[in-house]
Amino acid sequence: MDFGESGDTKSVVLAEVGPAGTPRIELVPLTSGRRLVRLEGTLEEIAHRAQRVDDAWVKAVVNVEVPDPFLPDTLAKMLPRATLVAVDERRAGATESMPEQRETSTELPGIEELLRDYLPGRGTTGLALDRAMTALAHLQAEPDLDDPAPCCEETLLTAAIDGRLDGLDRAGLLSGTDTTAAETTR
Repeated sequence: MDFGESGDTKSVVLAEVGPAGTPRIELVPLTSGRRLVRLEGTLEEIAHRAQRVDDAWVKAVVNVEVPDPFLPDTLAKMLPRATLVAVDERRAGATESMPEQRETSTELPGIEELLRDYLPGRGTTGLALDRAMTALAHLQAEPDLDDPAPCCEETLLTAAIDGRLDGLDRAGLLSGTDTTAAETTR
């Protein structure tokens, strides 16, 4: 359900179907739940309709002359039982409404965070995860993306993503890493 459906009467279909006879089908309107209300207009116009809103979920589009940083607070006082889902300001002469900047928004995670969350689910953890993340950082820092230098880290990153680190000979894969001492210690 979304605000495009706010004027619709919600209902369910009850159907009784048995082995014999004609099915009985009944449309039953829903009488409980909270309504969706879309309010549009000036603050004064919205104030006149505020008493009919009650405890609905509200999306408000307010016609304003200048941006008002206190608009959500003003509407919350006008609609004390309602839940404000979105508050948009629409200025005269603007072609589209301006989304309210004070709405809660989640920033999308970066590739590093996505990869760090993904690899453990594929069995890449601990030192292997750290090395894969280092390889990603080196790849991202590559100066000429059109002509990248051969990179053993890329091989390691690809193997980590594919879950093939167990059988991979890692000796000398990471440039500047001395793996012979570590192999001898095992």
